[in-house]
Amino acid sequence: ASEHGHDILRNFLQLAGMNTRELA
Repeated sequence: ASEHGHDILRNFLQLAGMNTRELA
């Protein structure tokens, strides 16, 4: 379960980073 949660968090951070890059 811990691994699954970490993977989701990584995906979320990656998506947020992409959004920030587009807004920048």
